[in-house]
Amino acid sequence: MGLIDFIKTVKKIFTGDDSEIEDDFRFRDISEDGVLSEFEDNDDVDADVEVDDEDNDVDDVRIPTSLQKKYERALEKFYSNLSEKEQEDEDLSEMMNDIETKFWEGKIQDPAGAINRVYQKWKSSRPQRNQQKVNNRAISIDMLKRYDELTDEEKDSLSNHNSKYCLRHLRKSDTDAVSKILQSWYDNKSLSDSKFDAIGEIYLSSVNWSPEDSDPYHDKIADAPLTQDEYRHRLVIFKNLGSCIDVYNCVDYDKYALYFQRYWLKSGNHPKPINCDDLIINRPCYLKSEVNLVSPHFHMGKRYFEKDSFQKVAVYVFDDAIEYLAESGHHIINYSEIIDLSLNNWLNIKYKLENIDFKRVPASEWPEPRMLEITCRNQKKILLSYDGRGVGRQAKVDLLVLQALAYYFIKKPLNILQNNQINQQVDNQQQKIFDHINSQQKTVQQQIVKQEEIKSDSKIFFKPWVGSEYNSGGIYGKKVLVLGESHYGDAPDADDTIGTIKEFVYEYWGAPYQQTFLCFERALAGREINQEEREQLWNSVMFYNYFQKSTTGPRTAPDMTVQKESEEAFRELLEQFQPDFIIVWGARLYQLLPGWDGNETDIKVGEDSTPVWHYKINGKTIPAMNVHHPSSPSGKNWTYWHQFHKAFIGEPKFK
Repeated sequence: MGLIDFIKTVKKIFTGDDSEIEDDFRFRDISEDGVLSEFEDNDDVDADVEVDDEDNDVDDVRIPTSLQKKYERALEKFYSNLSEKEQEDEDLSEMMNDIETKFWEGKIQDPAGAINRVYQKWKSSRPQRNQQKVNNRAISIDMLKRYDELTDEEKDSLSNHNSKYCLRHLRKSDTDAVSKILQSWYDNKSLSDSKFDAIGEIYLSSVNWSPEDSDPYHDKIADAPLTQDEYRHRLVIFKNLGSCIDVYNCVDYDKYALYFQRYWLKSGNHPKPINCDDLIINRPCYLKSEVNLVSPHFHMGKRYFEKDSFQKVAVYVFDDAIEYLAESGHHIINYSEIIDLSLNNWLNIKYKLENIDFKRVPASEWPEPRMLEITCRNQKKILLSYDGRGVGRQAKVDLLVLQALAYYFIKKPLNILQNNQINQQVDNQQQKIFDHINSQQKTVQQQIVKQEEIKSDSKIFFKPWVGSEYNSGGIYGKKVLVLGESHYGDAPDADDTIGTIKEFVYEYWGAPYQQTFLCFERALAGREINQEEREQLWNSVMFYNYFQKSTTGPRTAPDMTVQKESEEAFRELLEQFQPDFIIVWGARLYQLLPGWDGNETDIKVGEDSTPVWHYKINGKTIPAMNVHHPSSPSGKNWTYWHQFHKAFIGEPKFK
């Protein structure tokens, strides 16, 4: 027992308040400086010690106030002379606990003398005690070697903090022997829940051991075989090392989550439904967990999180949606709405949290909590966290499994390896067919694709600008679609896309909207161009605004009520005009575009990158690259964006 514990005990008993005294007479409250104050004599305490000779009950013993103060002073003097290491010694604490018990039983009249005798006994017996600890650690290691032969009681003794064989008592000198044993467990894939209880105690000892040292393929999770045995092995590691890994950061959780994702996608195995009797379950459920739903605050354009940002919710994962129950009701996130699932950098955040004074630093400057961020097409973000506020480390594991499951169900594979082969064959056949059709009908298409010639029953309300050389590829040799977000004007059906482009190309007068086209034009060309080159450039591309309803002005959010109609019109446009490349203006539009079972890559220029979504329309793959809107401050840097355009569609070849 340390000095603080003894001071707490004496203070609580002297004040006559035993409401929070625990079995070992410790209590919780103490003054800020940890120093006992002087107490007044209690008139209710008899001057003499009274002992009930019949049962000698400790509660019937009355200790004189003068003896209590004498005991208090002896404790303070004794502990003030101890080194910090001595104060933390478990053997000395146990012996002092015995002194405490005897004192309150009225068996000690000279506290200082009793304490000194115990201390001298402790010092003189140190060599024997140290040797006994060495012997106990040797027995613990031998039990580890014979672990599979142990009884349940013996296994428990290795994890029981009160046992002299607890693995927490191991030291650095035991590292080699322990590592060899653990290595054999990993090699033989003989891990079990009880073994991980033992491993947890080893983590908390002074043994310098970690899975990176003992698991030779820890850093090769991405290449681990997709076998049932390997999967079970990884699953045991992932589920059972939560507390240890969270404290010591010994294992990269994300790698295990990615392994499960790959296992489900490519091995032909599927996630297993769980047993769940909740009323919300009316179909197979693959994960149920309790996590935090996090709501950010915003200050100066930066988001931050305060105590009221966290709400405990029950989350469920199905094969078609993620659902959660919150104070605001039952919420459903369909997989078709999700465009990204990402984790923030938990290890770096943990480091920042350990080095920040939360009392002095305002909440707006705190590091973000550890979160899984789900981004949907309507710009809605769902932030799920496990860190503190009533949810434990298991939620961290669950969130990573949730990410892997959602990724799997978004892909919806029947058998990925087989499907990839079939899809590739179909794509090759379809591409050959369409190449043949295109070559045979090239002349016909050039005649059909005119500015005004959109079918009468078309979903396309706002007609696109289609350059006269678009079909032949013009200066790029490729059909390029430039995709804006919305028209704007006084009327909801304001439509003058063709007139707007014509006015810019042939009658430029410096209007703000024309400067947007000018900036984009230079980003394509990589330089300022003359009038002849401008006409060649804009006659080589098609320009189309995605939303089929006007907004009231620039930088105004689009009208989402026409999302469905806009999506149908966009698909019709791609099917009819078959662009080879799409350049998408603005991150907002890029996120709002339909996915249609496509996939995402990115284009890198130096250390920078921008996303590219790949559509498959009638057997043709059409990549759509996101650039910052040319009217935005970052989008006006046309020399920077030219590097991406060049990497995406190449340099224009002006005639």
